[in-house]
Amino acid sequence: MAYGSSSRGSSRGSPARGGGGGSRGGGGANNMMGYAVAVVLLAVVVVAVVVMSGKKKDAPKPPPPAPAPVAPVAPTSGGPAPKPYPPVPESTVSKGRDLVRTFQSDADKASRLYAESLKAKGAGDDTTWQSKLKEARALLENIKDQWNEFVGGLPSNRDWDSEDVAKHYLGRESGQVQTMLKPLAAMKTDER
Repeated sequence: MAYGSSSRGSSRGSPARGGGGGSRGGGGANNMMGYAVAVVLLAVVVVAVVVMSGKKKDAPKPPPPAPAPVAPVAPTSGGPAPKPYPPVPESTVSKGRDLVRTFQSDADKASRLYAESLKAKGAGDDTTWQSKLKEARALLENIKDQWNEFVGGLPSNRDWDSEDVAKHYLGRESGQVQTMLKPLAAMKTDER
């Protein structure tokens, strides 16, 4: 009679019979307490995660310290003096400036032709692409040759070559010529 319903006392009976402290009976209040504790713990964890992962507002950084003034270094009499550039007459410098001004129209034309050649390349017209590319390249090569001839005629000495002299006396113009000739490298790779 292990499974029978005898009135003799089973310790697992209903609470009305006095057996009530088992795992199954009378747990309604305990379950509510467990849920309440779980909710509170979950809320604490969520708050902790939000606080830890939240971005902190950066305090404004203090301005960097002012650099200490540097006293100019006085040239020492024992050190080598800077090497002087060879003198170039003002007429030669003026001639170089005028020469660079004449290059601008050819450089603009070469730029337009190069843009047209790229447009023809995109359209698949190889003949037009190559002809415009060659024409643009010829204009820029002419600029390069004339500038190199002018620079080659400048005086030089054992300390400075003619290119150094050109950069010293005609620095802005040398830079302009270099800018004009920049597309040459791309043209050389595109040309067949």
